Amino acid sequence: MKLSHLVWREISHRRLNFVLMLMSVVVAVTCGVCVVTMLRGQELYNQNQVSTLDDEIRKITKNMGFNILILPKDQNLAEFYADDYAAQTMPETYVEDLAQNETIFTIQHLRPALIRKLDWPEQNRQIVLMGVRGVVPFAHRAAKKPLANPVPQGKIDVGHLLAEELQLEPGKQLTLLGETFEVNTVHPARGNKDDITLWIDLTKAQQLLELTGQINIIQALECNCSSIDRLAEIEAEISGVLGDQVQVVELASKAIARAKARTQISQQGIVRLERWKKIASAIIPLTAVGAGLLVGLLSLANLRQRNQEIGILRALGMRSSQILRVLLAKPAMVGILGSWIGYLGGFGVAVTLESIWRIEDLSGSLAHSLFMLPLLVLVFVVTPILTVMAGWLPAFYAVSQDPAIILHDE
Repeated sequence: MKLSHLVWREISHRRLNFVLMLMSVVVAVTCGVCVVTMLRGQELYNQNQVSTLDDEIRKITKNMGFNILILPKDQNLAEFYADDYAAQTMPETYVEDLAQNETIFTIQHLRPALIRKLDWPEQNRQIVLMGVRGVVPFAHRAAKKPLANPVPQGKIDVGHLLAEELQLEPGKQLTLLGETFEVNTVHPARGNKDDITLWIDLTKAQQLLELTGQINIIQALECNCSSIDRLAEIEAEISGVLGDQVQVVELASKAIARAKARTQISQQGIVRLERWKKIASAIIPLTAVGAGLLVGLLSLANLRQRNQEIGILRALGMRSSQILRVLLAKPAMVGILGSWIGYLGGFGVAVTLESIWRIEDLSGSLAHSLFMLPLLVLVFVVTPILTVMAGWLPAFYAVSQDPAIILHDE
């Protein structure tokens, strides 16, 4: 008689035992697959949220412009805030020192400038003069699109209010401190001192102000890095290069504060996810052990009902190894069917719940995003092995008995 025929006869004769074994395996696999898949969904959701928030902060900081100011060490901050520019100066070479140093990672887009409030004698009014050069690239990083363009030599950029009052537009000429410049561009209204600012080439500004090789500010943009105290890290990196010759100021905004707060909330979500992973790593093995014990107990009960059959097969000359294969075929089939049904059920439940609970869809197909080939292989390989192991001891005990004793007892 073929092994498959004996197995199917056994299953059809004791259907309840088979169904109970199968259900225990299906429930365990379904729970495990569902939990792991939903943890995967939460992980992808958190990654998507963090990426979205990172992009938001990056756009906010880029739109608001330079938000890190490096000032001379002797500059009084109270006077700086009151006058809106630094009266003290520092060497222009500082910006090169920072750009060439490979330990600087927390800032980018370095731009040196020389800023002064002064009387514009030709127009008999007060303005802000800002001498700038192009953004200085970091030697050890890939080139990025500059946050601000340099002002060409012999040209001048004009703030919105000045251009409006003096009817200036690109191509027109104006005289500043005895020098003639051509208007390069007119900046849009910004509602701050930029509206009464004139921008010229840094070298020309140093000549006009008789401050050759000097600047009074280095503007920069902080990187969107995860850290506990970004300003402290920026100060530490800069002081590692320039020592105590400078001081660092961060320009904050409500938008930045909100974005940072949302990022912290997202990071807290990641922490919660890690906690749930630890809980799941304890629950899933317990579920597997419980299912294994139930399969083992049901196998033991089944073998007690099959004592006479086992004794007859032994008396007919069937070897113990052959009988063992007959007895273990049922748990193996339970494992194979249970892994398929359980995986499909668990994955289907997880995808359904994720599609209901997630307001923001994951990129691409949800099922494709949640599918994990290692989990599929693990379930289909490990589940039959565990069910066979659960039925091994009862089967081994059954075939080790003397058939004469079995038939005598029966």
